[in-house]
Amino acid sequence: MPSRIGKEEGLVVHTRPWSRITPRTCLWPLTGTLIATFGLSIGLTFRSDHHCYAGTCGEWLFPLQARLHVVVWYVWLSVTVTFLAIRAFHPQMQKTLARPIFHRKLPVIKRNLTVGACLMISWIVALYAVIVGVWWHRLRTYFVDRSTAGGIQHGGTTLAAVALTGHWCDVTMGMALIPISRHSALASFFQLSVSTTLTLHMLSAYTLFIIVIIHALLYVSWVSLINSLAERAKTIIPVLNPTYLYHETWPGNDSPLGVWRASLIFTGLFAVIVMLAIAITTLPQLRRKHFNLFYFTHLFSILMVIVICLHASTMLYCTAPGLAMWCLDWSMRLRELKTVLPGSISTFGKGWYM
Repeated sequence: MPSRIGKEEGLVVHTRPWSRITPRTCLWPLTGTLIATFGLSIGLTFRSDHHCYAGTCGEWLFPLQARLHVVVWYVWLSVTVTFLAIRAFHPQMQKTLARPIFHRKLPVIKRNLTVGACLMISWIVALYAVIVGVWWHRLRTYFVDRSTAGGIQHGGTTLAAVALTGHWCDVTMGMALIPISRHSALASFFQLSVSTTLTLHMLSAYTLFIIVIIHALLYVSWVSLINSLAERAKTIIPVLNPTYLYHETWPGNDSPLGVWRASLIFTGLFAVIVMLAIAITTLPQLRRKHFNLFYFTHLFSILMVIVICLHASTMLYCTAPGLAMWCLDWSMRLRELKTVLPGSISTFGKGWYM
């Protein structure tokens, strides 16, 4: 539709179609995003075992578990989407889920604990439990057997716990990224308020930070154990990347691949530093007084997500839906910058306008 300019008693009106994601238009972007990112993720698990782009690729050592990890995450996400879709079209169900369990608001977030929130928490815990079932036995067997074969009797279980918490980080990062789009198809189609999506993002992000700290502390405890052993132990499992053997990683391997694998510890350290900075600036007292600091620190999360995907390949597969929705959101914002919004100026005489 072309632009139309009309003049009538000092009234000037500019009109042009203004499109954004609405409950009617968001269904296909949402469905397409899930299908495309699932296809990309599962496809990369068949390629990354030959061309690993991250410091550690689970597909190289644990192809079955890596693919199950992807399937579990997307099935969990799809079931969540289906449940929210049913909720969106049943007002009585919305009222039941919004019913508070306690009349007192929870500290920090200042919100009531509702039936829907309890169901969501239980659903997230179930996801973590399934991931334990997918990974734990295989990881523990791998790290314990390899440590024992090298004459190291302790530390294998700790390494398995480091890897497991890393996979918890995968899905938690995915949960934190999905609700950040301002024009979110999820929020629009499922009639979720901005307050609800922001609360989900905040709680997911804090949970992610806690798991990352546990992940880092477990690794530090393992390094302390290795350093207390004889020098020979350090030439069996490399400290910079314990997923591989010493001869597969720098300094035991000077090839470009060996050096790249050694980057695991540095990409992880960078992500921890950025997350710590973000967590500090989200404190209510600091955020209210220095909102620009809070906002621009959050922009570093873009770089952090890229770096953390280079830390472990499974992170990309779980963050892909949120990243795709975020890119869709920004594409719509850029399009709207070129759009003339409907507006009017009315004159009241004597130089007064509204």
